[in-house]
Amino acid sequence: MSRILIVEDEISIAELEKDYLELSDYEVDIASDGETGESMALKGDYVLCILDVMLPGKDGFEICKAIRKEKNIPIIMVSAKRDDIDKIRGLGLGADDYITKPFDMEEVLARIESNLRRVQFENRSAACLQYGDLCLALDGNVGASVQDNNLKIILEL
Repeated sequence: MSRILIVEDEISIAELEKDYLELSDYEVDIASDGETGESMALKGDYVLCILDVMLPGKDGFEICKAIRKEKNIPIIMVSAKRDDIDKIRGLGLGADDYITKPFDMEEVLARIESNLRRVQFENRSAACLQYGDLCLALDGNVGASVQDNNLKIILEL
């Protein structure tokens, strides 16, 4: 089961997110302050982190920066801060997405799944033994590409 970390100081929001994600077959851990959240994110085996911006201790921007230095997991920032400058700052520090409160949990789930699909595709594409235009992926797929026409064919075995 995929583990997601929620770093959120508003317990009611964190519990709502956790309940919804667990119904969608994710394992979820919660941290309610910046220091704990950063420690858990860096030490834990998470596929994604949902990170509030305004937290006691370290803020979400600092945590995002620390995670990005050590890990390449998707980070979705969640905040009541709606100003473009805050969104730009979060994305500039390495967040993959930015959602403003209040939010719809179905949208959050859609963004989580979208980010996880992107990472899965990138990992699949990177794990490839290539000879000319033939690519033997380590996951058992075979693909061929034509550089000039940007055509890529993948056969799943």
